[in-house]
Amino acid sequence: MVVPLRELLPGYPALRAAAHPELPQKDDLCGPFWTLAVLRALQRRGVPVQVPGSQEEAADAAGAVRLAGAESLPPRQPSRPPEGELPVTEVPAQAGTTARGLARAIRRFAGTADAGVLPLCSAGSWSTGEVVGAVRAATRHDALLLANVATARYRFGARQAWEVYFSTGDAAAMHPSPWKVGHFAAIGGLVCSPVATAVLVHDSYPLTGLLDAEDAGSEWEHLQPAEAFAAALTRPGLPPGGLLAVGSAAALGALREEAGALGLHPDWWEEPPPGEE
Repeated sequence: MVVPLRELLPGYPALRAAAHPELPQKDDLCGPFWTLAVLRALQRRGVPVQVPGSQEEAADAAGAVRLAGAESLPPRQPSRPPEGELPVTEVPAQAGTTARGLARAIRRFAGTADAGVLPLCSAGSWSTGEVVGAVRAATRHDALLLANVATARYRFGARQAWEVYFSTGDAAAMHPSPWKVGHFAAIGGLVCSPVATAVLVHDSYPLTGLLDAEDAGSEWEHLQPAEAFAAALTRPGLPPGGLLAVGSAAALGALREEAGALGLHPDWWEEPPPGEE
């Protein structure tokens, strides 16, 4: 049996520890959830950032807008409504948290600390090479990574299916996700064999309603075949997604250069809100 190797982002253990007291996320606040977790992780690692007191405070800073009457929860996940009043819209295209808003909130709370945000997007559909290359570059330069994905493109499988994948690169035995929304998640690193690579994803909801009885995965973390994760970033049927890297100016400068060599662009993948460029 092939034993795959783990390649974790250096800051991922701090991010995972920072996220857990807030789990699960409040309804519709995946972006603010990770804003709060990232800032806590930076603080844990000695970066002198401020930290919002709640997911709702992070949502306010990021300009999050909830969609009236929408059901965005994974199967069998109970509702956890935000406290207080947040903006609500009935127009789906105006709802959610933008990547720009998330980055703006992180920069606001970082203040003068050496902590910035770098967006990365693909010129077309994301490729496996772009995904793996970006995660490895973030690992080398000690940046945290968030991903704006389509959960419908997730793939899950039993341990036997994963053994086949890491031995042959064949993910045909894996099944699609029953949860189909646009979403922010964190990347923990890669799990690699000589013929296949998976992305370690940390979610803000438990996986209870997404996994079959025999599926591999812990409550909050799951592996995704790199090709499936590339499709999740491409987000067919939704506006495209991308990656947000968070780190020092030096780290993001080096990451930007390596990402450019992969064909990735340091641009926003979403249209700016009215009045914002």
